Amino acid sequence: MPKGLNNSGDFRSGTKGQTSTQVNWTPDPKEFGNPINSSTKDFGNQVTWSPSPAHFGNKVGGTPAVPTFDPPAGTYHVPQVVHIISDGADAIYYTLDGTAPTTASFLYQGSVFIPSSMTVKAIAVVNGVASSAGTAAYVIS
Repeated sequence: MPKGLNNSGDFRSGTKGQTSTQVNWTPDPKEFGNPINSSTKDFGNQVTWSPSPAHFGNKVGGTPAVPTFDPPAGTYHVPQVVHIISDGADAIYYTLDGTAPTTASFLYQGSVFIPSSMTVKAIAVVNGVASSAGTAAYVIS
């Protein structure tokens, strides 16, 4: 048990019946449910938990990571299935013609088929903030 907690798992001190400010804390995230599917969890007192971008791999108030591509840009002899990655992104948008992507571009949904030579550009969006564009040029010969 962490230092400062009594046997009931809270910070109360003194004898039974004595009034005090109680803050219960259960350190196991399983107790709160899946944070992706919940917006706010109330612990039964004034303490609440709200998921922030930090819980999903993005610094609070930060810019999302620039998207990367797998396989990387290069020359290939067969068409490629490309995965676009940006940890913590709410959404990724991409273009296939080398133009700058916006939130009106294609929404990435798992993979992108590259049948012939083209340049893929992508942005990641977290809480309405867009990253710089990542770029990968694929030559299919």
